[in-house]
Amino acid sequence: MLSRTTKAFLTSSMLFALSAPALAQDTSGEDANKGIVAFMFEGGTASHLVDQLETTFPDFPVVLDEKAGHFMLPQFEARVTDAGTIVELITQMPGVIKARFTNDGITKKGNLDFQVVGRELVYITFDEERDPSSPRAIIKVAVLSIQELLTSGMELEEIMSTIEAGIELRMPGKQPTIRFHPTTGIIFIKSDKATLDVVSMTIEALKKSATWRISDEALAARAAVLKLKQIETLEELQDLTIEQQMKNLKESQQRLEERQKRRSQKDDDSEG
Repeated sequence: MLSRTTKAFLTSSMLFALSAPALAQDTSGEDANKGIVAFMFEGGTASHLVDQLETTFPDFPVVLDEKAGHFMLPQFEARVTDAGTIVELITQMPGVIKARFTNDGITKKGNLDFQVVGRELVYITFDEERDPSSPRAIIKVAVLSIQELLTSGMELEEIMSTIEAGIELRMPGKQPTIRFHPTTGIIFIKSDKATLDVVSMTIEALKKSATWRISDEALAARAAVLKLKQIETLEELQDLTIEQQMKNLKESQQRLEERQKRRSQKDDDSEG
């Protein structure tokens, strides 16, 4: 199962060359040199947004499902270089289809979703939100690899606890069925689609963290922290040494004063 981020990357890669002529037509001034389009949507249905998207990017190959066309989107502004970014953005926005546009007359909550068809066009659909505890909830099994994370040095417990933390936010008090195959580094997760999306995004985020851990910047940062700790430890030892020296000097001074006092007392007794 492809995560939305992965699908957006594929979409953007596919559409970038197609969108280039439109970008040249809709840019001006400094932005023209950077290939950036200022896209402004006043809010409304996904159908209205796609109409505007096709006007801004004439070569954008998109097909909108009838139900998805009634999905309500908020107002937003974005500065983008290709249409695929807008598709990725709107699939991250929760919303509703109003009751008058549904077969049963009930307002539907959910998100838009999309898939790349034949690497030629993008098909946008509506993914209805369902209660994971409901018998109507669609349960799927995702097969995901964490071998890259394990190879990077991350501990299995660290990876799984992060995944479980994400699931806990999505489904408080309810954990899906998870199986781990240690030989291949594959995990199998059985849950609803929204939860599987959370797990997929969590793994992608962990991969970025793993990449950072072994980067030159991270290694240099850890070396700097270690050196700082060594300096602090050395300073603490030096402080202890100075403190001990002062203590020894004070004790020596006290012993000397006591000897002088006893000697003076002895001399007085002799004269008496």
